[in-house]
Amino acid sequence: MKYLKILLAKLRKPKPYLLDGKFEIVPAFDWEGKTYYMHKDPLNTLAGRGMTALVFMEELLMRCDASFLRDYVLAQEKILSNSKSINITELVKLNLLLKERTELLIAVPKHVLKFASVVFFTKDESPYRYDFKAGQEKIRKWEAAGDMYAFFLQTPLKDLIPSLALPETNSKQYLEVVSRIDALLFKQVRDILSGKTSSQDTKK
Repeated sequence: MKYLKILLAKLRKPKPYLLDGKFEIVPAFDWEGKTYYMHKDPLNTLAGRGMTALVFMEELLMRCDASFLRDYVLAQEKILSNSKSINITELVKLNLLLKERTELLIAVPKHVLKFASVVFFTKDESPYRYDFKAGQEKIRKWEAAGDMYAFFLQTPLKDLIPSLALPETNSKQYLEVVSRIDALLFKQVRDILSGKTSSQDTKK
């Protein structure tokens, strides 16, 4: 956390600027020598960046990103493809995996970083549209830095995502557990899709 520094608006009183005379952009925080900005009113965001933010917000709220849902549907189709011998056990297991995924108590860290990569941008990025390449680079750096979930609790992001709050004790361990559960659920869906679990059951 020593490399992170929140901009104290009341002390520095940074001047916002307007895009197209109505979209107000304000500084949000400083990180590794760069100032990150955001739209002052997240609900009044330019269309290109705003639409991407909505997509990532949906993923964050569902605890499921597009890749997980796509693999889930494909795995379900695979199970149902043989009408003469549908593996009910695998179907039930797949349904439980989705249930467990959507019932995670706090936001999955990688989903928070994806959403943050849209909300916060530097002067080198366009405030009009979201650059996926630049976004992935920000996410990569934030993941490498560590503790960014806790850091974003100190930024305006906490007001946009009420579920961002962490337990008062062992928050780091809690996040690690959530990330591991997320990865395990994804792997289990992939295993069903690849037929690994079915072959293992057959051997038994």
